Amino acid sequence: MAKLSLNLKISIVASLLFCLSVNFLSGNNLYYALLNSILLATSIIFSLSATKKVPFILVLSLSLIPLLSYVPTSKTLYLNIFIYILLLSIVIKCTKHKYFFTILGLIVLFLGNVLSNNLVNENLSTNPERFIWNVPETNQAITDYQRSSFYTIYRLRLFIYNKGIYFYSFLTSIAGLFSLRNIYDTILLANIYPLALGIRSAIKNHNTFINKVMLLGIIVMLFGTGISKSPDKFATLFPAVPIFIYLVITGFQNINRMIYYLLFIFSLFLATSPV
Repeated sequence: MAKLSLNLKISIVASLLFCLSVNFLSGNNLYYALLNSILLATSIIFSLSATKKVPFILVLSLSLIPLLSYVPTSKTLYLNIFIYILLLSIVIKCTKHKYFFTILGLIVLFLGNVLSNNLVNENLSTNPERFIWNVPETNQAITDYQRSSFYTIYRLRLFIYNKGIYFYSFLTSIAGLFSLRNIYDTILLANIYPLALGIRSAIKNHNTFINKVMLLGIIVMLFGTGISKSPDKFATLFPAVPIFIYLVITGFQNINRMIYYLLFIFSLFLATSPV
């Protein structure tokens, strides 16, 4: 990476200090406050591959996102995320074996997602009761309908009433998690605006390899969300912090600053509101 300018160095140090302060105010101890702050700073440094401008208002806004005050149940998850950032950085820098590092990064991201949602334990053993296809009530209902729907021939019943219902559960889990309320509860309302522009830019410029990697990362995150019976918004989105930071920073380059400032002020109002 090219030598950082003084302004960028100040922005990175500011992100560390702001994030530390927010974590302390949230009641986190020094250990988690430092890890969350370093996570933000390293994600910003990685994002500098796409832009050399990280305005002060954006640094402040990113430091305030509730997702970076979250304390995961597994300490191993931090190591997982830092490895993912390292692999993303390698993908950007290397010209050979980039597909290998991309696939490895997606595996690491998926592992972080299922680990965060307690689908697997740190020893990689699974928790079957956490998967959407292991709901005894639903399985029993499917069996009951197959046996008792006498107005339909048996073979047709097997076709109509089957475990394909879990695909609906898969989509429901994704839709429920990515509601507007859940998004602004985790990344701050103001950042939805540049995030949307960042995603649009990645789709529009999908021929750029790093944009493909970001979009694949979102797909992996969605899949990990869908197979979880009851995904937690913070646990699910936390492993994808580097993706969100990258997309917010790239999308910020195309925003209307006045709209963003108004959204930022409104976000602060919502964050401090007792409701």
